[in-house]
Amino acid sequence: MLVREFKIEEKQFILDCLACGYAYWEIQEEFVEEFDRKAPCMSAISGYRHRYTDEIERRRALFIDDLKESGLPYVRQCERVKRYGRFAKIEMRRKRYESAAVHLERIAKETGDIKTQHELTGKNGGPIDIRSIPSAELDQGIAERLAHLTGSADEADDPGAARQAGEDPD
Repeated sequence: MLVREFKIEEKQFILDCLACGYAYWEIQEEFVEEFDRKAPCMSAISGYRHRYTDEIERRRALFIDDLKESGLPYVRQCERVKRYGRFAKIEMRRKRYESAAVHLERIAKETGDIKTQHELTGKNGGPIDIRSIPSAELDQGIAERLAHLTGSADEADDPGAARQAGEDPD
C-alpha cells in the first residue's frame, strides 16, 4: 500500500482542522484551497485522527484557552449555553422535566430566542370585551354551526352534496 507523505505544514494544517472539529469533506476542501494540491483521502485523515489523538486534544484545549482569554463576549456565552445544555440533558435523563425546562429557558435567554407572552387587547388598545352567553343560546349556536358543517342545512343549494348523493347537479 502506498502511503502519501505530507509536508510538515500540510500535516500541521490537517491536525489543526481535526482539532477544530472539521468533517472529512471540509478538511479536503480546505486543503485544496490552502495548498492547491490534491486533497488527502478520507483514510489518511482518519489515520491522523487515530494516530495523533493526544496531539489533537492538546491543540483543541489550546484553541479554547486562547478564545477564552481573548475576552470576546460570545465565547463566554457559548460556554454558558454549552453548560446549560449539558445540565438540561442530565435532568431529562433523570426525568426532572421542570429543572430541564429551567435550563432550556436559560439557553433561550442567552441566545435571545425567548418567546414572551404578549398581552391581548381589544379595540384601540382597550380591554377585550368579554361577555357570558347563556347555555341555551350557546347550544343553539353550536347546533347551527354543526348543521352548516355537516351540510344538513341548504343541501339543495350545495352542488357538492348532490354529487355525493349520486345526482346530477344541473
